[in-house]
Amino acid sequence: MTRLKQAILGTTLIVASGFGLAAQAGSQADDAAEMQQFLASSQSLTQAITAAETAVGGKAMDAGWEGDKTTAGGYEVVVAKPDGTLARAIVAADGTVQVTAMAEGDDHHGGNSDEKDGENDSDQDGNKG
Repeated sequence: MTRLKQAILGTTLIVASGFGLAAQAGSQADDAAEMQQFLASSQSLTQAITAAETAVGGKAMDAGWEGDKTTAGGYEVVVAKPDGTLARAIVAADGTVQVTAMAEGDDHHGGNSDEKDGENDSDQDGNKG
């Protein structure tokens, strides 16, 4: 390999690693913001599950904290109803509950099985993305 090719390759690797570090720093900032939302919530996971089960009239199958930069965050609880259907209950940080029916294509982790957005939720199969 010529010195020019080595220099170009070296520069490319340095630039690429810089982009990788910037993306990682942004992700860590997002994670820290989501953790602060979670810690500021007046609800615990147990309280959110109880509220969702009461509102829907079923038993919780899956639950986890969902937050981002644009919302205050809250718990998403997937509840199995006695009739064999699923409902999604969003329990806000202040304890209010919003219930929606889950569409046929939704999986029990709260995501749509047709979507391929590349995100991994902390409540899916124990993996943290």
